[in-house]
Amino acid sequence: MEVIEKNGKRIMVLNYNDKLNYDDLEEFKNTRGIGIIHASTGHENVPKLACKQLGLQQEWLSGYSTSSVVELALLLTLLASRTQKLVSKTDLSHNFCFKKGTELKDKNAVVIGSLGRIGSELVSVLDSLGMIVFKYDSKKILGFSESLLLTILNKADFVYLCVNGEDNKHFFSREYFLACKKQPVLINLVRGTLINEKLLVEALNKKWISSYYVDDLLRPRFHDSLNVFYTTHHGANTIESRERQAIGVRKLINQMFMPKK
Repeated sequence: MEVIEKNGKRIMVLNYNDKLNYDDLEEFKNTRGIGIIHASTGHENVPKLACKQLGLQQEWLSGYSTSSVVELALLLTLLASRTQKLVSKTDLSHNFCFKKGTELKDKNAVVIGSLGRIGSELVSVLDSLGMIVFKYDSKKILGFSESLLLTILNKADFVYLCVNGEDNKHFFSREYFLACKKQPVLINLVRGTLINEKLLVEALNKKWISSYYVDDLLRPRFHDSLNVFYTTHHGANTIESRERQAIGVRKLINQMFMPKK
């Protein structure tokens, strides 16, 4: 969290892990605060409608990390296709024994959230590898439907979750797990909250999925699992992504400080 002050006005810049309640926002407003800039893709850092009620501007930085997250998805896909045994695992490192794996060409990939920035770019990358890509998005256009999703999950070797993390808590339901007939690899590129933890444990124990990869933190109960790989929300952590983030934040700060016409 950082507070920028200029000409007697203050702007607060929030990162992914920064959380504020209504009292925090009210105090900021009362000390010449004019607005908040979300420097990450998270929308849940402050209570909904609180800024509007207090007359605080809000701006979100978006799009800076798309390519980085898609490249992480590719890394996890390759890891899942070749890693057969985890030799050791700590918070800082993973040591693998690579055995005979499978090629990605002609494997079925289901991208959920295919119309978003990450999903649409991921579709192109997977297609370039020769994978057969099935697309689904919650937007009720282009023939997308719940029955379509259940049908394509039935064929999936890999499933990618690219949906909005804030509005889709426990999105991937038991019905979706049961539709996965080929024990696919499930790769969650958004938030761990997309899947209920108890349901995830059941899915792994009953082999509804072969393994689970997530770009987020996981609770200790998963730390020793050989079928779970987590990257602690570092999908956007590349040099280029951070440079785009810094440039984007500076632009938003300048715009917010600019006198209103």
